Amino acid sequence: MLKHRFVSTTLILSVLATALSACNTMTTGTLETDTVPASVASGTVTLQLEHQSSIQNGLHLNVSIGRGRRTGVMLDTGSTGIVIAKQFLGTDYTPTGETFQDFTYSSSGNSYSGEWVMTRVRLYSSSAIGAESVATVPMRVRMVTKSCKTGEACVTDEKAIGISMMGIGFDRVDPHGTTVDQTLNPFLNLTAMGTGGTMKRGYVLTPKQITLGITDDDTANFSFIKLQKLPVAQGDDWQAPSACVSVPTANVAPQCGSLLVDTGLNYSIIQVPDGIDPPQHQDPDPNSKRKLLDDGQQVVVTLPDPNGRTLYSFTVGDASTGAPTKVAWGHSTAAHNGQAFMNTGMYTLSQLDYAYDADQGRVGFRFHALSY
Repeated sequence: MLKHRFVSTTLILSVLATALSACNTMTTGTLETDTVPASVASGTVTLQLEHQSSIQNGLHLNVSIGRGRRTGVMLDTGSTGIVIAKQFLGTDYTPTGETFQDFTYSSSGNSYSGEWVMTRVRLYSSSAIGAESVATVPMRVRMVTKSCKTGEACVTDEKAIGISMMGIGFDRVDPHGTTVDQTLNPFLNLTAMGTGGTMKRGYVLTPKQITLGITDDDTANFSFIKLQKLPVAQGDDWQAPSACVSVPTANVAPQCGSLLVDTGLNYSIIQVPDGIDPPQHQDPDPNSKRKLLDDGQQVVVTLPDPNGRTLYSFTVGDASTGAPTKVAWGHSTAAHNGQAFMNTGMYTLSQLDYAYDADQGRVGFRFHALSY
């Protein structure tokens, strides 16, 4: 299972006219088994995740891409856009003439190459025939034709490539400074969204379901953080929220910086300035150079408000506290202007539900009792 965060991507982009031309050649209509939920008219739709979805296993949704067979994709708030093996696409797509090379998930080191295609994506509430579903407008998708996994030979046999990731995050800037466009996010590009549509661009994510086109009722009991716009040169997107992390058991005072709640990662990554080193040890994984926090260390992530409300807290190595599988500790802060960076990972959802409102520029958290 892939885990991630900052993506290193090399893209060869063509002009916008090429993409627009591809849109015009798309086949329209729905599959004969499609059933659109009546709630779409009132601005919201809730889709159940695949039955194996959990904090431990990740969140998975049934989709059909290019009128292909239904496939389970992993929902990843730590990236943006679909990365999918060619074998999982149907025939209803149009090549854009663009390619991508070595799109890399940094936590695993796995990289993928292929071509950009224009197609529709249909999101299903289950794998059952006649299940309710909603569709996107034609959008760009990364179709993978070459897979290179860490420590293994690269693979070009289409039937042997099994990547199926759906990135639904925001403010995902790669190390080369290329901003990932929100038009790649399926959850923000449904046919009922946008000008004249009935649905707002946003979603509520829990370990069991996803609610799209959020309404006031959907976001009741959420605590929201207002986001700032990214610089115009970086595209129409919102900056990641801020938070602070401390390790009280090691007398590490709050270190504040950028926050990422990453559903594509089953562990946490914390980067702080040099010289801040709670008890830690070398990751036993031979492919890793990371240092890990020792068991027994208490980690507390707080929101940057006057009350310093706790967002997520746990004791390393103690699953009963909602702890991730491990906590990587480092000092790579250059990409964050020397400030701290917290990727709290998937296990954050053991203590809260997550909402993203792309129209109003805010993220929200609905706190609940510890649950897996």
